[in-house]
Amino acid sequence: MKRFMQVILGINVALVAVVDLLGYTFHVGPVGRVAAAEPIVSRQYAAVALGYAVILVFVVWQRFARDPAWLLVPAIILSALWLDAVYELAAGALPVSEALPPTIIRLVLVACFVSGYVLLRRRGQDLVPTTANATGSTGAAATS
Repeated sequence: MKRFMQVILGINVALVAVVDLLGYTFHVGPVGRVAAAEPIVSRQYAAVALGYAVILVFVVWQRFARDPAWLLVPAIILSALWLDAVYELAAGALPVSEALPPTIIRLVLVACFVSGYVLLRRRGQDLVPTTANATGSTGAAATS
């Protein structure tokens, strides 16, 4: 599961780098039209996306194996972005062909991060010895 979560984090960082950073900075790709209409806001969002990518790479990627709660950081941020994508889809502000892919991708990523958190947390609890006493000895060796 650790390797799977590393792949999911890598995919998330790649999407942020390609779509958000390049798209909002240079007005290309699926967000190019929106970014060109609001250049100041698009540069601000690109700065936020850069910060998000840095947090994913240098904080979450390094720490989630020891503490799976770090996987909730991208899940929370992507949940907010997913709600925005659902709103855009429901409001009809964008054509369905443009609004549906981000909605699906963000939902899948949120599901992966939350399930990774649950599974890694459960595995971590299974690895804790339940028969240890205060001196650190276990089983029959503690009585001899």
